Amino acid sequence: MTNLDPLHEAEVLIQFGRLKQAIALLESAVAATPARAELARRLEELRARASQRQPAASVHIAIGWTAYVGSLLAVFSPFIILAGHIPDVQQAPSNAAVAMLGVAGLACIGITTYLSVELFYRVWFAYLNVLPAQARMRAEAGLKCSMTPSIFGKRYETLRARLLRAVD
Repeated sequence: MTNLDPLHEAEVLIQFGRLKQAIALLESAVAATPARAELARRLEELRARASQRQPAASVHIAIGWTAYVGSLLAVFSPFIILAGHIPDVQQAPSNAAVAMLGVAGLACIGITTYLSVELFYRVWFAYLNVLPAQARMRAEAGLKCSMTPSIFGKRYETLRARLLRAVD
């Protein structure tokens, strides 16, 4: 790299998610200047952090999709159950009745879709709040890549700002 302080260089690498490179840099620095105890201390901290098992991004994506499908089922299931209990009509409905049912059905689908996405956001942000910063970034980036971008619109950003607590 450059002639910067290895501790500072390691911190920059960590900020960009390059923990293994930061460890390698500090290992070289400790070997070159064993008298600097702060390098050895930071190296041990980073080794401890690296040894903690972090779930793969695919685990976060699976949890996100499970939350999303679960929220859809939670909101849509009453309508699915009710649809199974509609009595048979002996006479054909009028065109006006069919049109009203169509509009009402579309309204129900729109409202329930909105509610299921809202529920998903709340479950997703509650999950993200328990993750460390790097895992949170990986989880959110992975889910955004695997879902349609329309899910992550203005409402997502509004709730994200309100429900996602800051991480150190």
